[in-house]
Amino acid sequence: RQTKDGRWREGVVMLRALMAQIPDAGLTGTQRHIDLLNALSTILAIGRGDLDERIALHEERFRVARTLYGPKDGWYAYTLADSVPTLRRSPRHLDRAEAISREAVGIVDRVYRKPHLFAAVAYCNYAGLLVQRSRYEQAMPYYDRTIAIDEALSRNDRHAQSCRHGRAHVRAALGQYEAAIADLAQDREMIAKLGAAVGSLKLDNCGLHASVLLRSQ
Repeated sequence: RQTKDGRWREGVVMLRALMAQIPDAGLTGTQRHIDLLNALSTILAIGRGDLDERIALHEERFRVARTLYGPKDGWYAYTLADSVPTLRRSPRHLDRAEAISREAVGIVDRVYRKPHLFAAVAYCNYAGLLVQRSRYEQAMPYYDRTIAIDEALSRNDRHAQSCRHGRAHVRAALGQYEAAIADLAQDREMIAKLGAAVGSLKLDNCGLHASVLLRSQ
């Protein structure tokens, strides 16, 4: 019987082999090409694979998505925004991550007039990057826009939960303690509905809640 690590490695080997066949199969720049890039970057993220390789895959995703969808398309914006959490793990790529975030936000601002998942992802991931750079006041309106979309779409996935927790963190940093506690209450409700392994999420919520209570005294 194979271990989980063995199964992960098997998946990586299989996807890399398929990627190597893309040129000879005449699939360069096609939907199949970007689907394989998405799959390989995702499985490497799950297994915490080499960060430089993951970033290189995202850069290739940008090139293919720009050709496939066009530079003004929502799918291209999503491809950009989806890479930001990976790129901002490396201090060397923070400026690149911010430029990509701003491009994604600019596209979704033009494309979507109604609440849309891709806009929520672009706004939230940009907000997270701004927080990483300690620009809390700039991050707040993007979290607000994200959560308004999430509520309109009744989203309760892991990304929506992380955005709610992110806004609670920003509100606490700005001294908006009552609002932070309200967000943390919503965060707990979302965690309870996720039904997955959420132990660390509960600890994060509890730790921030305790910090807010102490600072608000």
